[in-house]
Amino acid sequence: MEGRCVQDWVTIRAGASSNGFAVAQGSEGWLDLGDVEDLVFILDVRELQAPTVVKMAYETSPTRQETSFVSMVSPFLMTTGVRVDRVFATYAPIPPARYVRWRLVPVTNAAYDVTFRIWVATYSWVRSAS
Repeated sequence: MEGRCVQDWVTIRAGASSNGFAVAQGSEGWLDLGDVEDLVFILDVRELQAPTVVKMAYETSPTRQETSFVSMVSPFLMTTGVRVDRVFATYAPIPPARYVRWRLVPVTNAAYDVTFRIWVATYSWVRSAS
């Protein structure tokens, strides 16, 4: 097992817009997993001020291409506190690929403000020599 920081403490303040103003992690912060197959995400939300509901999604892609990212975990409602999500390659509908990032998706078109960090515990399969 290896612990990795997906996102150090960050505060996202998003204004209202016609599309709800989703915010995705920038490409410089995407985590390169290499040959890792199982993930455990730890989301720590310290502050959430929103007249709307904000969802978090963990996304993965086999390449560093914006359009190839898909959600590994169904977007979930953010609340203050700690949340743990498991993504195991054997059971996940969308297993982890090489790159991982987060995305915030507001449910309505109102402004929001959230402070959080994300860690991930990564597990690689150990292959024995034959």
